Amino acid sequence: HECTRPENRTRPWTNRQGCLPAFSLLNLRSRAIKLHEYQARELLQAYGITVPQGQVAETAAQAGQAAAQWSNGAVVKGQVLTGGRGKAGAIKVVASAAEARAEAKRIIGMTVKDLPVNKVLVTEKINIASEYYLGVTVDREAKAAVLILSAAGGMDIEEVAATAPEKIHLLTFSANPSTAELLAWLARSFADKDQLTQAVPIVEALVKLFREKDCSLVEINP
Repeated sequence: HECTRPENRTRPWTNRQGCLPAFSLLNLRSRAIKLHEYQARELLQAYGITVPQGQVAETAAQAGQAAAQWSNGAVVKGQVLTGGRGKAGAIKVVASAAEARAEAKRIIGMTVKDLPVNKVLVTEKINIASEYYLGVTVDREAKAAVLILSAAGGMDIEEVAATAPEKIHLLTFSANPSTAELLAWLARSFADKDQLTQAVPIVEALVKLFREKDCSLVEINP
């Protein structure tokens, strides 16, 4: 989960860069504030988007205590302001509190792209039917916002864009898109009608968060 916000409030399409990746969203007039996943989760929840139960841990013992809450296993996720955590070994699925302690001990103190990991987010493990990437950012050329959706969730979206651009669907908008527009756009990626129905309010909430919190990027990537 990402929400990159500028310190000074400006119109969504000015004085900030709207291209991926999120972690290069800097310019001369606006310095981006980058949020950790656990911080972005709080914003998503405030806008009615359901996220897995989770708890931040700064020690291996705390991580073990957090994981003990769930009988179905947990996920230990290093909190660092960069992408590629999974590839770097900073995200691990565990089956027990003991495994969570061991993985947290390994992850806390490691570096990802030269950035130190000082804490982990321990979340419940959930059964996944399918994974999607969803984001909303700024299209500077179009002077508008753009929704980004891909059924290739769980991967680096930049890698997907480079190797399989046909798997990414965009919807550029100035005024907030209507429910009918969102349904038509989402139907290209969601063959399952139940999942399509679930997706609409999530997208609407993400757009609302993006607008009201004056973000330059909000994304959900499993």
